[in-house]
Amino acid sequence: ATSGRKLPGLAGQGAVREGNGDGDDDALLVRGDVDDDGGGGGGGGAAGGAVGGGGGGDGDDDEERLLEVAERGEGGSQIKKTVTLINGVTLIVGIMIGSGIFASPGVVLSHVQSPGMSLLVWVGAGALAMTGAFCYAELGCAIPRSGGEFAYLTVAYGSLPAFLYSWMNVFVTRPASLAIIAIVCAQYAYRIFDHGDEEPPAWAVKGLAVACIWVIALLNALDTRYGTRVQDWFTWLKLVAIALISGTGLYFLMRGHTEGLQNAFANTSTSFSDYGLALFSGLWAYEGWNNLNYVTGEMKDPLRDLPRAILIATPLVIVCYCLANIAYFAVLDQATIRTSQAIGMNFGRAAFGTAGAVIIPLFVAGSAFGAVNGSAFSGSRLVHTAARDGHLPRRLGDLHRTRSTPINAIVFQSVLGSLMTLPGDFEDLVNYFSSAAWVFYFFTVLGLLVLRWRRPDMPRPFRTWLLAPVVFILVALFLIISPIIKAPLQSFAALSLIVSGVPVWWWFVHKGRSLSDCPGCLGGFFRVLPVERWC
Repeated sequence: ATSGRKLPGLAGQGAVREGNGDGDDDALLVRGDVDDDGGGGGGGGAAGGAVGGGGGGDGDDDEERLLEVAERGEGGSQIKKTVTLINGVTLIVGIMIGSGIFASPGVVLSHVQSPGMSLLVWVGAGALAMTGAFCYAELGCAIPRSGGEFAYLTVAYGSLPAFLYSWMNVFVTRPASLAIIAIVCAQYAYRIFDHGDEEPPAWAVKGLAVACIWVIALLNALDTRYGTRVQDWFTWLKLVAIALISGTGLYFLMRGHTEGLQNAFANTSTSFSDYGLALFSGLWAYEGWNNLNYVTGEMKDPLRDLPRAILIATPLVIVCYCLANIAYFAVLDQATIRTSQAIGMNFGRAAFGTAGAVIIPLFVAGSAFGAVNGSAFSGSRLVHTAARDGHLPRRLGDLHRTRSTPINAIVFQSVLGSLMTLPGDFEDLVNYFSSAAWVFYFFTVLGLLVLRWRRPDMPRPFRTWLLAPVVFILVALFLIISPIIKAPLQSFAALSLIVSGVPVWWWFVHKGRSLSDCPGCLGGFFRVLPVERWC
């Protein structure tokens, strides 16, 4: 591996995560906002990127640079403004629609207990995602730098929350996202060959999920182009599957199959914490709303088109998800929906017989496989950037000598994703992921109000309604607190990992020490292990 070399296509650029948290359509957006010396210029590297920004320098310098940029209203890149309203709508829909709609409906229904309330949760989750998107749009226009939450948290609070956000991305949300989608892929891949009534054994699903992660790791380690081709080939499958399910559901409804929607609110849950967990699973399917503002700099008329794109695209996704759920209720009984881990297979078998039990799982498994690739592709760049900036062992930022792929970062991320796959199931991992992610969504949108109060004169080309951040903050606070009752283990595990980043920040960022030459077992591991020989 070659140390100190920059990843092709990322020279002088910050790696920005695009795509929903469930990994679908995750792509690596690049914006020219990282200094050529590898340090984070302004917002630093990425959604996870430049952990600590500024290449290990004082976080106050990052804040001052970002504030200076915000005051001038300047962005760091000169990218052509080619994105129209239609482009923005299709981009948002592509980012948000993911594999969650093929895995979350049963979890949502099992918590709220009634189909009517289940549909309301899906609508509410979409409305919350749209509210958050408007808040992030204001922040993205006011602080036109790459890095997303990292940049916003740095400006609003300083370097510690921004560092913890990046720490959380590297060690919690990105590996958890990889594990979640791999499990969905494994469940449906298993069902292609075994579409009986019994759920597949846990060891088989976890084994397939780990195998999926490492197949993707190998493809991305061999050549970056393999990863991008996989993404291109499999992206359209999810749209075909959703269209097929929705259309079939409408056909069944027109034929009078409405039993599943009768007494729609009977036996609705009254538990406070059940709704928090139901929203977690619903919001997982909408993940990606927090990255929509990354397209702002490329829009021809962002002031006019960005809010319109959000207002058009998010309701479209809500309609797609509601139609899919209505289709499930029209074709399947509620007991099957609650217990099924591969609801698409059950739907296909009930609607089309044996052929449907193979075709729909094939489509969903392919879609999820592409999503695993997208998450692995962008996540490994996140680790690479963090290591290059000195906040992870330097060896993690090394590239393969001949293939110029971030081989050590790919292996590191795949190990974390595999470890998270083994002990948990889909719901456990979603709760774990969401418990961490929503802490930072809360503080990011709260930062919008902080900046309105502290810096009222900051240029804001787009300004959302005051009600939007207030509602979002209140719901986010509910989502942070409520799961502690029903899912304490996942909540405390996620929060503990976030807090563990505080001493790391104090010693290596605040004190200016370097983690590049880590003397511990991890640094030693990458010094002696010839990872690149495997490829």
